[in-house]
Amino acid sequence: MGYLLSPSACSCSSRGYEDGNPISLYMALFRPTLRLRSGGISEALKVDSLECTALRRARAPRCSVKVGMDRLSADPRVVRVFVSSTFGDMQTERNELVKRTFPALQKLCESRGVTWGEVDLRWGLTDEQEAEGQVLPICLAEIARCRPYFVGILGERYGWVPDVLEPALIEQEPWLAGRVGRSITELEILRGALNNPVAAKGAFFYLRDPGYISVNAADQFREIPTTEDIARLGPHEAERQAAERRAKLADLKARIRASGLPVNEDYPDPRVLGEAVLADLAAVIDELYPEGSTPDPRDRRAAEQEAFGLPRPKRGLNHASIA
Repeated sequence: MGYLLSPSACSCSSRGYEDGNPISLYMALFRPTLRLRSGGISEALKVDSLECTALRRARAPRCSVKVGMDRLSADPRVVRVFVSSTFGDMQTERNELVKRTFPALQKLCESRGVTWGEVDLRWGLTDEQEAEGQVLPICLAEIARCRPYFVGILGERYGWVPDVLEPALIEQEPWLAGRVGRSITELEILRGALNNPVAAKGAFFYLRDPGYISVNAADQFREIPTTEDIARLGPHEAERQAAERRAKLADLKARIRASGLPVNEDYPDPRVLGEAVLADLAAVIDELYPEGSTPDPRDRRAAEQEAFGLPRPKRGLNHASIA
């Protein structure tokens, strides 16, 4: 789910995919926009929905994405962060992060020779992918690519709950068994942090002050029955299900607090959230890549290529030798 990227972002053709271009392959399978930035380079990749549909039918069976293996970046000088939250009630927070927080972290990374990237799939998934049950496989695959870096943000909404979990996905991810009825946001948090808190060294959680609702009283900030729910289920059943979602959210927050992972409680507004995320991730970058640790420029270019899934260039080759 990428962040407010330009519609003119370059698209990958089916020819690039057939030719084995790793970027085209990745973006054909994962429709969301993704931005990785390093050394002043900003890449925005986006696949046209028709091309993506054709490629999926030709090459990628439903739920065929392998999401079972955690992996750190092959090159240590990459910080790629997955951002997880509910959507409708967190748009202001997401805007704060993308406009102020992440550019500041990008600048810090540039000064240390580190490739920075953020992944927020809420902005990039299509209705078609949702209808075909691809939302969760895509989310889990991206979390694995970003691990151990994970930012979880929760307010008073539990989030969208899929009707079913695909058997093929449960086979690939056995921990999903028995978790039908859980929201996509909770499943992201389980995959990114709570399933293995010891390994989630780069995970941070931010819980919004419930009092925020009293100032912003719009329905999208509350876990209440929607008009559609009431029409489909009737008022009593719609309220019963909303109460169930509220209970699941309270339980999820309790497990986050008990996990031992860093939790910023009761941030009052998006600006304070942005400052907290900046401070937490900047501290990680400072610890891993202290000032003066910038690598050789050739190693840095190799790291940028690996961040996009490209093979490292062989040293000692010039343009004439590969012409």
